[in-house]
Amino acid sequence: MNSARLWLAAGLVAAVAACSQAPKSSALTGRVLPLGGTPVVLSTVPAAGAVGVRPDRPVSVTFDEAMDAAPTQTAVSVFPGRYDPASNPASFDRLRLSSVCNGKWRVRNPNPQPISFSWDVFRTPQKGVGVVPAGGEVFFYTSRGMPGTTRIFVGGVQQDVKAAFPGACPPREEQFTWSADSATLSLTPAQPFAEASTYTVALSTLAHSRAGGRLAEPYAWSFTTLRTPQCPAGASVTRTYQIQGSGMASPLAGQTVTTEGVVIGDYQASGQLGGFYIQDFRGDDDPATSDGLFVFNTTFAVNVGDYVQVTGNVKEFASGSDTLTELEAVTGVTVCEGGVSVEPTPVDLPVAAVADLERYEGMLVSFPETLTVKVGETVYFKNSETALHTVSIDGKNVSGNMKNNDVFTWVFQQPGSYKITCDYHPQMKATITVEPAG
Repeated sequence: MNSARLWLAAGLVAAVAACSQAPKSSALTGRVLPLGGTPVVLSTVPAAGAVGVRPDRPVSVTFDEAMDAAPTQTAVSVFPGRYDPASNPASFDRLRLSSVCNGKWRVRNPNPQPISFSWDVFRTPQKGVGVVPAGGEVFFYTSRGMPGTTRIFVGGVQQDVKAAFPGACPPREEQFTWSADSATLSLTPAQPFAEASTYTVALSTLAHSRAGGRLAEPYAWSFTTLRTPQCPAGASVTRTYQIQGSGMASPLAGQTVTTEGVVIGDYQASGQLGGFYIQDFRGDDDPATSDGLFVFNTTFAVNVGDYVQVTGNVKEFASGSDTLTELEAVTGVTVCEGGVSVEPTPVDLPVAAVADLERYEGMLVSFPETLTVKVGETVYFKNSETALHTVSIDGKNVSGNMKNNDVFTWVFQQPGSYKITCDYHPQMKATITVEPAG
């Protein structure tokens, strides 16, 4: 076989390599870890500084080696606020430390500002960091089997010191899960994070690997949760994923509904699609249902990033053997807020059949894979949906408008990395790497 295919299907750009897909690489390939070496944090979810994080999602941290489960879980603490010692006020009343039970500690802050602090267990290697909100209290954890007193500091100045309370601690309310190789720890809070709030996840040096190595220093990262946009109360709202359903056609076809979502694509201009795409702000986390929906209407003007409430009739728009779930006969569009966004959903390619892309119909997506071909090989592009698409290579439209079932071919003559986009749908992106022939 001497070709590769790039399909434009179900409103997506899907990169499918035939015989020449580049293998995935591993960050640990070829690395030799010394026995008892210091474990290193490779990545976190959410990433440090991330904004717009869903409050109901777990957080996770991935290390470069398998970790010892029990002490590493104990090492994790979650604090409301951002850990930033530089933001501490010049003067403040000292923080107060108390032992809740053997291994759990409370820090109280009597000040009207949040305070970032550090702690250690005297004459042991245990140490960590945290932040306590204004007028509030937080908790952190130490080893129950290690004797000694615990101290807290702000800017290197000791605030308080206490001996451990002897009583046994109840089980932690958070839920912890490990990856199969025990290198990734996920934490689900007992209650969802508050919306529009900043949190810090801190790892103390109690975290250590199966080989016996400990974190060299405490590790902390912060993220900020999203705020759910709101429309005026009163309407009975059917979510976009309820309209889409889990099959090839909507279970609500022919019914009039009111739904809400973020405008992720605006194609109302003359010669375009005659409408816009919306996507549910949160989705239902069901891989069988799409969170997106096309609204066939040019009467009500919208912009990408608007959070809208739309009333219309559910229809399966047919073109040949393909259909597109949409709202038509729209009677009202209310722009509730602006400047709202959703994260693209990653699509793992290749897929077994074009029908597998139905679950992403109308959604904002991304493609982490890179298609790899050789100079002289033919790449096929097919539009398998009803909307118009184009094939643009490094910003140049090389295909013209492609209607449903149109196929366009291209032969790359020079090695390199090429960006593939659609002029009508800038969120549709892929990368093709071309290697020398032979």
